[in-house]
Amino acid sequence: MLEGYMWKRIRGAGLAYGTGIHADMRRGQLEFYVYRAPNAFAAWNEARKIVFEVSRGEIAIDETELESAKSSHVYSVVKPMSTNLEAAKSGYETEFLRGLPKDFPIRLLRLAEVSLLCFRAN
Repeated sequence: MLEGYMWKRIRGAGLAYGTGIHADMRRGQLEFYVYRAPNAFAAWNEARKIVFEVSRGEIAIDETELESAKSSHVYSVVKPMSTNLEAAKSGYETEFLRGLPKDFPIRLLRLAEVSLLCFRAN
């Protein structure tokens, strides 16, 4: 999403070159990051405001933005499994080292779909 809220209000305002959200399958976490920021705290704080505004319905999310978010999430989940070797390694780490069900990545994708449906309902 080239002209999304984060892009406009963080990069457009000169707070940071970029931001992102990454699904870390190994730790089972979502990570938010800011890079090339002259004031990382100001960039993080603006991102925090955007997340709260979206969650309170103050910012309307249209269908294109939802699809873009969904696509980015799917990519972040499947990227670590882009080759047979990486998929096997990811499966081993997920199931045996972290003790998660082997379908954990699929569950993550389904959770994202449910979250997006909640946004559509508002």
